[in-house]
Amino acid sequence: MGISANQARLMTLTARQHDLELRAQAISANKMITSMESQQYAQAYSTGLNNYSILKQAESTTNSGKASGSFKVDQFGNVSACDSTDQGAKSASDALAACRTALGLAAAAESTSYLNSIKGDYDLKMSELSSTEKLLDMELTQINTEHNAVKTEYDAVKSLVSDNTEKSFNVFG
Repeated sequence: MGISANQARLMTLTARQHDLELRAQAISANKMITSMESQQYAQAYSTGLNNYSILKQAESTTNSGKASGSFKVDQFGNVSACDSTDQGAKSASDALAACRTALGLAAAAESTSYLNSIKGDYDLKMSELSSTEKLLDMELTQINTEHNAVKTEYDAVKSLVSDNTEKSFNVFG
């Protein structure tokens, strides 16, 4: 091949390298999004377990007859504690209903089916994200392999162009 043909091949390989690098960046961005979604699901799961625990504490306080209290709200507006009686509640059952409302839990949260539900949702979402992340990892591995092959070919063509240039213009020297 001549100098111009090798130079055109070199530019094509350069374009291919940049295309692969762009695809790798897009995959990395998708992996970050997947990681953030995973964090959100874990936070929601933790909040669900915490709310269930708080409700069970409030129920046990109500059942033991030690009614006293209020709700504790953290800086983000999340209920972090819920005693068995709200200051405005007339009875322990009213206080418990207020507690459920504050925690965003339905009456169904009293059973273990609530725990199974939030655990099942969490497991499903995490398995979907894990599957997505594995696919992204496989695609990224493929792109890296292809990028290395293109880089090797690029180096070979660049060396060939350099040798051809040296031979062609060495005649005049």
